[in-house]
Amino acid sequence: MIKREEGSREPAGLYIHIPFCRSKCPYCDFYSLTSNAIEPYFQALEQELALRHRECDPSTFLFDTVYIGGGTPSLVPVRLIAKIVDAAGRYLLLDPNPEITIEANPDSLTPQWLEGILDIGATRLSVGIQSLTPQGLKILGRIHDVASAVEAVQMCLTIGVPRVSGDFIYGWPGQRVQGWEQELKEAVSLGLDHLSCYLLSVEPGTRLAMEVEAGGVTPVSEGDQVQMMAFTESFLSSQGYEQYEISNFAAGGATCRHNIRYWENGSYFGIGASAVSHIEGRRIHNVTGLDDYLRMVQGGNRPVATCEELEPMRKMGETLVMGLRMNRGVCLDEVGGRFGLDPLKQFSSVWEWGLESGLLERKGARVRLTARGRRLSNTLFSQLV
Repeated sequence: MIKREEGSREPAGLYIHIPFCRSKCPYCDFYSLTSNAIEPYFQALEQELALRHRECDPSTFLFDTVYIGGGTPSLVPVRLIAKIVDAAGRYLLLDPNPEITIEANPDSLTPQWLEGILDIGATRLSVGIQSLTPQGLKILGRIHDVASAVEAVQMCLTIGVPRVSGDFIYGWPGQRVQGWEQELKEAVSLGLDHLSCYLLSVEPGTRLAMEVEAGGVTPVSEGDQVQMMAFTESFLSSQGYEQYEISNFAAGGATCRHNIRYWENGSYFGIGASAVSHIEGRRIHNVTGLDDYLRMVQGGNRPVATCEELEPMRKMGETLVMGLRMNRGVCLDEVGGRFGLDPLKQFSSVWEWGLESGLLERKGARVRLTARGRRLSNTLFSQLV
């Protein structure tokens, strides 16, 4: 638990999961589905807030970020989004000027929807572009085309969305290093002030994983992945983007405060089917299935599947892993003070190996990943949790 001065409130984030999509992408392992149950789902979201808001005592937590993700929130009528944001303000203590991020896909964006979310206070839009090539969009199962992706970004900028981020996936089967370099240059030319560039991960149980196992598609080689990642970092830096996390780059200070809270392993409250909360050392998982979620909430029951009390040692390890994802790294003194444990002592072999192998660098009490460490981060992280 983070130590606070008496009378102070811990900043926290609210995550609202919208599971609805027009189609399921082959690489996606998030809970999503095609359904026409949007109206009853949003009624249930408000009911869940009413059932669970006491977990987030206003004397303890101040919610300064709201993230509406999915799924495809841009499929949802603005009036329903406005209603759940209003409900959050009634049941939780919201900051007067919170960062409100909403995810959207190019195929479902309209000027009217954009104007509506600005009216309810949205400050960031995260657009799921994923690729600016027809081949990439086809491989990734996206239902928009390149022209509609470009048009969506232009629409956001013209209407005046304060912060516009583009999500991209690279390293998809068949992609070449030179192709990604050209695509990234085109992405920068769109005028986005934030880029999330994710190296494709083939997650177990996804359609893509089954295609790889069956030999239908061949993943990009590790060598090409390393080249793509290195170019992403160097090129975006040359264009004025700060890499503040392994996959995230911001221009003009346009970082995502909500996601930084995840990487700092702070407190966040998740509502909706499959949503996760992390509150005062407890990790709470909601039930996943839409039917189960609706049945439990409509029956007046908290839609919680599991609630786990985390031991200090595990909590500290997770905090180190998440913090090392950020380019600023972690301050070992701060982490030690937070959990009453000495991370240098508890994980001495990890630090020694990481420093000797060139994955980590240390300056005083601060430790961070090197460029090589970012490419091999999972190897290091596995030893901390």
